[in-house]
Amino acid sequence: MIRKLPLLLALAAIGLSLVALVSIAAGQAWAQERTGSIICRDWETTRVAFLQKHGETTIATGVTNNRDGSRVEVLASRDGDTFSVFRVYPDGVGCLIISGYGWEAMPDGSGDET
Repeated sequence: MIRKLPLLLALAAIGLSLVALVSIAAGQAWAQERTGSIICRDWETTRVAFLQKHGETTIATGVTNNRDGSRVEVLASRDGDTFSVFRVYPDGVGCLIISGYGWEAMPDGSGDET
């Protein structure tokens, strides 16, 4: 497990970096997502659907800097074929931010195996 820790940290950093890039590019999109311009559904139902349809599970999560208590969930299939990024609110609603294919976990680059 200790050997996997750098990889898990790298995946989390990659996921959060992706979210930061999306939020910068999207600008006002965060405010619009609850009004219907982005797909928002019950998070548990959505999470199960993405697991069943795409084989995606959560590989990274992080709390946003917004004061609404939301968090980001990055899902990816085991083979990296597909990935999805959601913003999940405390009320149980999850909003799809972006999805795609060809997810690739980047090595942490430290070379430190400890």
